[in-house]
This record gives sequence, structure tokens and C-alpha cells, in this order.
Amino acid sequence: MMKQTRPPTPEYLREHYKAWGHRYADRRSQDSNAAFYWPTIGGDKVNVLLTADLEHITQHHCAYCDRNDFGATIDHFRPKSRFPRLAFAWPNLFLCCNECQQAKATNFDNRLPEGTTFDKRLLKPDTQDYTFQRYFIVNFDTGIIDVNPAATDEEKERTEITIHVFELNKPRRKTARKLMIKLMFELMRRSEDLPLDDLPYRFLYD
Repeated sequence: MMKQTRPPTPEYLREHYKAWGHRYADRRSQDSNAAFYWPTIGGDKVNVLLTADLEHITQHHCAYCDRNDFGATIDHFRPKSRFPRLAFAWPNLFLCCNECQQAKATNFDNRLPEGTTFDKRLLKPDTQDYTFQRYFIVNFDTGIIDVNPAATDEEKERTEITIHVFELNKPRRKTARKLMIKLMFELMRRSEDLPLDDLPYRFLYD
């Protein structure tokens, strides 16, 4: 989960996100199963415009696991089913891979330890004080992402929750990172320098 710097709200959202959110919330209040859809503006689907803008923020990487070989989808950090008025709010939208989105799901708060709430504990990569190194470490032998032992107790709890919610240490994911670590050391041995944004799991190089 790399640090992200979010630019100002795109104009097409700034002018309409509140009205779109209220409209969706009204439909949800009448029917809890009301379907969500992206509106069209100026002949373009909003999700298409958003995807391009979010890809620019993450350099085409998943906002959560940082892989870059995926079909992009848009994640609502606070689930739109519970926070319908935030369904089009710029700070609530992240570029995401299917694996992270499926792990988090719309009811992902139920996966958290008892007594915690996702919106206060789950790490959000575009917050001002977030850095990967503050919360996480990587075991280069196993590919496991773990809690930074130097973090505060509160930071450790938030890191554990984030790893759990996004299932960052599923076997396939650990294996993918181990392979990337091997490639990284091979590139270093051969003194080859590839552009960082062309590689997945950029936090391995920091």
C-alpha cells in the first residue's frame, strides 16, 4: 500500500457528486437492494473518467496491494451500501484490483476484530501522515507483509486490521511477492535499473 497524493476533486465530480449521492441514498432508502450505477456526463460514463484519474494517482497500480497486472475496478473505501451519500465522493474512491475488492467486500467491517470500526481503523493510503514504512515491514524470505514492530500499539492494531481485511498474506500473494523479490535482487546483481512505476509492489524498493 503505497502513499498516494490525491489531487483536487475533478470538475465533473465536484459539480455533481452530492446530488448523485443523495439520489442514490434516496433509492436505497426506498429499496435496500436498489442497484448502483455510474451516471453519464458529457457522453462519458463517470466510472471511465474516474478510472483514468485514479490510474494517474497510483501509476496504474492497485491502491491497496500495489500490483499492476490487473483489470482495474473502483473501490468505495466506505462501502456505498452503508454510506450511499459518499458513493461519488472523490476521497472515497480508489483504484483497486478484483482480489482486494473481493477480500474487502461491502460487508468487510464484519471481518474486523470485535469492537473496532473500519472507518476509524483501516489504513487509508491517501491520508497525510501515511507511509508504508510507518506501519509495515516485508519479510524478504517469505514474502509476508507484517506489522512494523516499531509502530505504536494503535498503529499496530490498524496495520493488523488492514492486512486482515485485504487478505494481503494469502498464499498466492506471498508467492507473487517472493518472485518479485528474487527479480529485484537479480536486477541489482546485473546493475539493471527499471523505472519503479513499471514494477509491482513498489514498497519493496523503498
